[in-house]
Amino acid sequence: GSSGGSIELRLDASTGTLAGTCSVAGTGGWQTWTTSTCTVSGANGIHDLFLKFTGGSGLLFNFNWWKFSPLNDALGMTGKNEADRGNTIKVTYAEKSRTLRLDFSQPLSTGDIKVCLFDLTGRLVTTLYSGRILGRNLTQPLNRAKIRPGAYFVKVSQNNTAIVTVTITLN
Repeated sequence: GSSGGSIELRLDASTGTLAGTCSVAGTGGWQTWTTSTCTVSGANGIHDLFLKFTGGSGLLFNFNWWKFSPLNDALGMTGKNEADRGNTIKVTYAEKSRTLRLDFSQPLSTGDIKVCLFDLTGRLVTTLYSGRILGRNLTQPLNRAKIRPGAYFVKVSQNNTAIVTVTITLN
């Protein structure tokens, strides 16, 4: 219907830090839809997100929905644990059994592990596990009665230092 425009992703205010710009091309019709993507950077921590629509004058485009997709699949992410000599940690979430699993490339040499679930505002929802892990993996069920469907951050820390943070969506 128009020549399109852009969506600026701004942090904390409509004039805040620019975290990404998504170009939206015209499709030739107001009910002809396409999906546009862009890279987001510098959005660490918790922020209010402002979508600022820019372009020429008049109507730019129809907007239907948006979502964030992590660089790695939301069901699995791998991170390096620098506190434990480069131990690689893979975090996976199995929706069907609603369990979280941590796999370590080598047994942990020292320290307690803490696995916490946070909502998107950064509020602690629950501590899933706290203590030593003797082997190379940990499987932790998520209590369906206490945790509502939605998006959450899973933070894995060793000796109170964050080593991996993963986003999961619970249905």
